[in-house]
Amino acid sequence: MATPIRFELTIFAVTGRHVNRYTT
Repeated sequence: MATPIRFELTIFAVTGRHVNRYTT
């Protein structure tokens, strides 16, 4: 199952936001 760059970017943005909220 290949992961498109767009999909990866979206996941990264969502995860980053979640992590940022948790870290903050």
